[in-house]
Amino acid sequence: MAQLAEVAFWAALAVLAYSFVGYPCAVALLARWRPRPVAAGDLHPSVTVIIPAYNEAAVIGAKIENGLELDYPRERLEILVASDGSTDETEAVAARYAARGVRLIAYPWRRGKLHVLNDVVPQARGEIVVFTDASAMLDRAALRHLARNFADPTVGCVTGRYRFGDPPRTPREQGEHLYFGWEGFLRRSESRCGSTLGARGALYAIRRDLYPRIEAHLINDDFLIPMRITERGYRTVYEPEALVYEKARVTGRGEFARRVRIAVGNYQQAVALLPMLHPRHGLVAFQFFSHKWLRGVLQAPLLVLLLAASTLADGEFYGWALAAQAAFYGCGAIGFALRDRGVARRLIHLPFYFLMGNLAYLMGMWRFLSGRWEVRWEQVQ
Repeated sequence: MAQLAEVAFWAALAVLAYSFVGYPCAVALLARWRPRPVAAGDLHPSVTVIIPAYNEAAVIGAKIENGLELDYPRERLEILVASDGSTDETEAVAARYAARGVRLIAYPWRRGKLHVLNDVVPQARGEIVVFTDASAMLDRAALRHLARNFADPTVGCVTGRYRFGDPPRTPREQGEHLYFGWEGFLRRSESRCGSTLGARGALYAIRRDLYPRIEAHLINDDFLIPMRITERGYRTVYEPEALVYEKARVTGRGEFARRVRIAVGNYQQAVALLPMLHPRHGLVAFQFFSHKWLRGVLQAPLLVLLLAASTLADGEFYGWALAAQAAFYGCGAIGFALRDRGVARRLIHLPFYFLMGNLAYLMGMWRFLSGRWEVRWEQVQ
């Protein structure tokens, strides 16, 4: 048993080390040695900004105002609010902007985000469709920065750069800030050598005629839509100058539930996109395997395996390895207990965010395997 535990320990450690260190180094080197720059240009195609909404009365007015103030030719811009059976004042607020050219498409009952997107994208008038969250505010120049990438005919999707609207304060926000900084580095590197994987749901754009109708029982549209486009041979690129700011913050159980739901979606998409692992997809297959399968799908189970193997293996080294893991997760547990207080934040925000993320993945894996998930999204408080 001890020998088997040692083998499991080193196998899990090797895969985790590759996913955390080896892959980022490899893709960064590829971006440097074999860059594939985008042939960007001063392009102003017609654009439809789609804002899916469910009970967003608190923010929808500010979101529409933000859209109307964007630095983009007004005659080339359409703003479309798609309400998925909202029961608050979302539709009433959006309807007030009809005189300013804002379109409202209201569905009488909730069906889920992908149902809405599958219905409204064919009704968009713009050559380019921009998807953005109701709670996310765009930089005035964001659309111009997105649009210039479509001068390159090989580009099918462009994703923007996520920023906090305010400095991160709580351990969760600080951990998330580090995470998105790291993800930004990976997206930039992947994009420079070909395509990045998926998009940031708060802001991404596609060519309307490339929109793939996604199975409505799936969850993570911001990964599936870009990947279906990439599957057809087009690039998904990262535009760091297209900034989107998240104004609304979520905490506590609602935040954890959101992350569990995203984790379910990650398991769904890993299975739905299995053909992308075929060698004919070249670099994208390598990226998908390394970034999404090893780090997304297998990371949490491998961490459990590493902890269990450290417990069962014989030898002083494995005892120290177990102690190091226990200390790290202990800091995460302290971060959870003190998540809304100003105690030792700098020491606990990364372990806290890491621990919560992997617990969410484990719960998401269980829900995916058991079929217990909800397609329709919920607001979190």
